[in-house]
Amino acid sequence: MQQKDFYPYTFISETPETLALALPNGRKAVTFVTFRVMPLVLLAFSVTIPENFRRDLGDWMYWGFILCLYAVIFGLVFHRYTAALTFSRGSMILGFNICYFDYNETERLNPGDEILVAKERAGQGAYWMFYLVLQGQKKKRLFSIPATLAQNRASRDNFIAIFEQKYQLKTTVHE
Repeated sequence: MQQKDFYPYTFISETPETLALALPNGRKAVTFVTFRVMPLVLLAFSVTIPENFRRDLGDWMYWGFILCLYAVIFGLVFHRYTAALTFSRGSMILGFNICYFDYNETERLNPGDEILVAKERAGQGAYWMFYLVLQGQKKKRLFSIPATLAQNRASRDNFIAIFEQKYQLKTTVHE
């Protein structure tokens, strides 16, 4: 395992029992602006649209535009992203941010569970999605990392090493 390479997360602390990772301050600022400030700007834009814009578009096109704009605002505000990860004995804590609030979710990791790492595509980019597959149950989404910068294999492999070495979990990679 390459030491402290967990892109896009940065190393916060490590003890014999825990390993803490979080998004760096620059990435936190970008995600805050994108998912928390941008919806407010779009909402202000939707309220202050000039009347001639409405007349030029026509009623149906205008209301279609407004409904699409509100759907984008709603999607941005309620987008949940993982801001921090803490690996501890028998469990991992996922620090989420959604709709201006932070909350933590604890996932118990048992020896019979499995980690599935799948490469998924979104638009022009791709990302590695980490799923927890509990015995006899459906898979549960844990977190994702970008699959950029030469496929980001070093970071992916470091997370896989954590699951295999610290929790003795079987990992499967789908590319």
